[in-house]
Amino acid sequence: MRTTAIAAAALLTAVTARDWVALAAARAAADEPRACGPNCMDLRTPYLESSGWGAARYCAAPPCFVVRRLSKTGGSFLSGVVERVVARRRRAVIKDDVPVPCAYRSNASLAASFFVGVVRNPCEFYASLAQDVPEQAFAEPYGAAEPWFRGPVVTKAELRATRPQRNGSGPAPAALRAWLDATLRGDLGYFSYHFWVSYVRNECVDTDMTASDRRSPCPRDACAPEDFARDAAAVDAAALADCWLHTETLLADLETCLRRYVARAPAAAGDVDWSALAALAAATPAEAAVAVNVDKRKRPDHPHGHHGYCGAYADAIADVVRRADRHIFRAFNYTTCCGAARASIVTSG
Repeated sequence: MRTTAIAAAALLTAVTARDWVALAAARAAADEPRACGPNCMDLRTPYLESSGWGAARYCAAPPCFVVRRLSKTGGSFLSGVVERVVARRRRAVIKDDVPVPCAYRSNASLAASFFVGVVRNPCEFYASLAQDVPEQAFAEPYGAAEPWFRGPVVTKAELRATRPQRNGSGPAPAALRAWLDATLRGDLGYFSYHFWVSYVRNECVDTDMTASDRRSPCPRDACAPEDFARDAAAVDAAALADCWLHTETLLADLETCLRRYVARAPAAAGDVDWSALAALAAATPAEAAVAVNVDKRKRPDHPHGHHGYCGAYADAIADVVRRADRHIFRAFNYTTCCGAARASIVTSG
């Protein structure tokens, strides 16, 4: 919680009094009336108001440069970079477990904002998730009639107990494969599900997997397993965001997206610090992490340290991941289990 508060505080620095007034007005207009979907949800909770992530969803001078984060794709580092490079009045960051406000779909000025999504090689995602928060992979829409996943639920402690040695580099490959099998939803994977509730059917998301007071207040009209399967098969990157960042090529993709944002919103040209972005791109992973005030392990391409590399699990998980998350592989040009996409997918014209 302390880490979250620090990260949120960093996002809200360097804001002038005039910006705060404009930001408050934007939030007030955006939060009324309350709305649910499609692919959005207006939600105001004590968590959002106290953590700062509620305010971080909006910018004071639309069109905003909006980053929609996704778990285990380098979000902490990305937030730090965006905070360093894009002026607060122009940037908006929507954290992993925070719904997209419906004003971005209906309010004319906010709807014109430039939306940026983040994606990662599914095998890399699973290797990271299993060693950090494996229980997350058993999430499902609140109130589901029956579990979506195969089960049984596998905990972090159970996975850690399978390390080949006390100071080993992650759980045994066979154990990670068993966890992965347990998380499957029919013939689809958790990464596909997580992508779906984050970018396709945001109203279906359970906004907190542990605290009941943050459950979605929206109806679940299109949140059934068959809806998930249909939407997953039809995923179209260009229809979901103006631009996409691959974790594996994060800073290069960010530069491309920022240039396309400025081309669309020329008035924002002076609100992007290109020299700061170039310096971060030229720095070592540890130097870049320090520069944006995050732990060096939060840099996506930083050596895994106590975590096992994706490559250590590829033989054990490649077949199931490429089958279960086939639509993500197709939509985002991934051709191998682990590693970068064949070509970065940047979908803005």
